[in-house]
Order: sequence, then C-alpha cells, then structure tokens
Amino acid sequence: MNALSIFEKHLGNALGAGEQKNLAKNIKDINQAIGSLQTIDSTLKKALQNLQDFQSFCQSCECSFMGENLINKEITLLLFGQTQSFFIQDFTTLALEKSQEELESYFTQKREEISSILDWVMEEMEQTPAQSTFSPSMGYSLQQGIYKI
Repeated sequence: MNALSIFEKHLGNALGAGEQKNLAKNIKDINQAIGSLQTIDSTLKKALQNLQDFQSFCQSCECSFMGENLINKEITLLLFGQTQSFFIQDFTTLALEKSQEELESYFTQKREEISSILDWVMEEMEQTPAQSTFSPSMGYSLQQGIYKI
C-alpha cells in the first residue's frame, strides 16, 4: 500500500472544515515525530562510523530536529490508542563509560529500535479503518523533554 492510498483510506468521506484542520495538524505531527526518529537514526549511523576517533565521534553526536535537541529525551508516539517510546542516552557520557564494542552494540540496537517503531507507524496507518482516522489524543509538543505524538 503506498502513501497516497493510505491517505485516501483515512479520508473516507468528505471532511468538514474542522476535520480538515485536525487532519492537517495530525499529519504534521506524525511527520515531525518520524523526522525526529530519522534524525536520531542518521546521527547514530555517523556515530558508529566515527567510533575510532573520539573527537570526530563527539562532533557527530549533535542531534537536533526543528531546533530541539533529541538526545536524553523520550520520544513517545501515541497512534490510534497505542504507544511506542524511544529514549537514547547522551553519547559522550556513554563513550566515557562503555567500551567501543559496547557502544557499537548500543547504537546498533537503537537503530533497530527506530526501524521497528517506524515500521509500526506504517503498519498502524495501513491497518486502521477509515472511520477511526487519526486519534484526537495525538499531538506533537515538547513538555519537559518529552515528544508526544
């Protein structure tokens, strides 16, 4: 199922003005959450490539999306009443506490976790019936370091 057919599935019948506004906001929110996770994944990939050189590693550890730092923050996605959470510790603190092999393992595991969450988002959007549309409790905000979708 492609993105357009998913979108059409969720639209169902014609939407009123309020529903259109809600749908647009919810689409923006989920895109921001996905963008945040993809940004973290890209940063993890760079960090894995730079583990040999500590200075390069530290420079590759900067991770922000839309001006917000994503490290040491929990990202929680609430989609159609189901929740997935993601948290990653500060890279430089980890580098001082862990061996290179432990860091590689941690970063690889976190990349797999992100991939799993993104797969879950896609599956939920494909499987949810049109009448459910997007959950009204879904929103994107930064509150005490937590992203909620």
